[in-house]
Amino acid sequence: PYNRREITQEFVTRVYECTMCGRCEEDCTVKIRSPELWESLRSDLQRRGFSLDPIEGLMSVLIEHRNTAGKPVERQVDWLRRTKLSFDPMAKKKAKSVYFVGCNTAYFAMAYPIAQSFARILDLLGIDFVTMGGQEWCCGYPFIVAGKPDESREFILHNIERVRELGADTVLVSCPGCYRVWSDEYRKIIQDDHGLDVVHAAQFLGRAIEEGKIRLKEMKERVTYHDPCDLGRNAGVYEEPRSVIKSITGINFVELEDHREYAMCCGAGGDLLAVNLKLSQGVSKRRAEQVIESEAQLLATACPSCMKMLGFGMRELDAEVSVMDICQLVYQAMERPS
Repeated sequence: PYNRREITQEFVTRVYECTMCGRCEEDCTVKIRSPELWESLRSDLQRRGFSLDPIEGLMSVLIEHRNTAGKPVERQVDWLRRTKLSFDPMAKKKAKSVYFVGCNTAYFAMAYPIAQSFARILDLLGIDFVTMGGQEWCCGYPFIVAGKPDESREFILHNIERVRELGADTVLVSCPGCYRVWSDEYRKIIQDDHGLDVVHAAQFLGRAIEEGKIRLKEMKERVTYHDPCDLGRNAGVYEEPRSVIKSITGINFVELEDHREYAMCCGAGGDLLAVNLKLSQGVSKRRAEQVIESEAQLLATACPSCMKMLGFGMRELDAEVSVMDICQLVYQAMERPS
């Protein structure tokens, strides 16, 4: 039995080398919820005192700085300082919607364009929104996939309370990990319902385009789409991103060899980036190869981690393929009011 076997460090390392993308569940004849299985196994190892130095290091950074970047929370608004809006979302005290930016988008410069594009779109549409600024903490997802769900409780409760203080009833997110926590995982952690409407940027953009609120210019490019694991396979959001891309006149949309529920992971999931950088980058290069085979000129995705990893894969393979988030794509194609 597992609970009587000697647990070796190699075994622990192997357990943490899974991206927890859920791909194996699609081929499982009895539909075992593999991400939940891996989370449970990691939690059991943590309770027994087994972990990895990179995991403990990441957890320490989160606890000390409240974000995965290890930066002061005041830096959470650096992306906003370069974003021209008709108002200052930091100055607002109340709003109907809160844009929860997430660590990857808020603290890493290469992902700033995601938040900047989405915020500009919201502003152009006249959406009453605000950001949490330095009061936004990590959503807690890294704790959950590390096998330390209890540590995420303080973060989740803090973020929920801050949103309530702002009087919002909707949480807008552009990160699939944040989306998963806000829309589902929090219930397991706090055993309560926050009563908020949680909407991913791809869903918001899809609705806005369908309702005629966003008008798009023509773009003549061959475009493909990478399904983020936590937005697609683990949350079932497949149609909205594709409808957004296809709504742009002139675009030649092509699917990757592995797509929708069979999509390959970008390599960043499950805290793998912290545990085994080489393996994570190897996965991203394999996915990049599929993009190159599609002969697409532009790769769109809906996740800051995917954008970062697949951008790395393209550079490693010297591929002339642009990589951007769907928020950037829409803002680039969006007709501005005269």
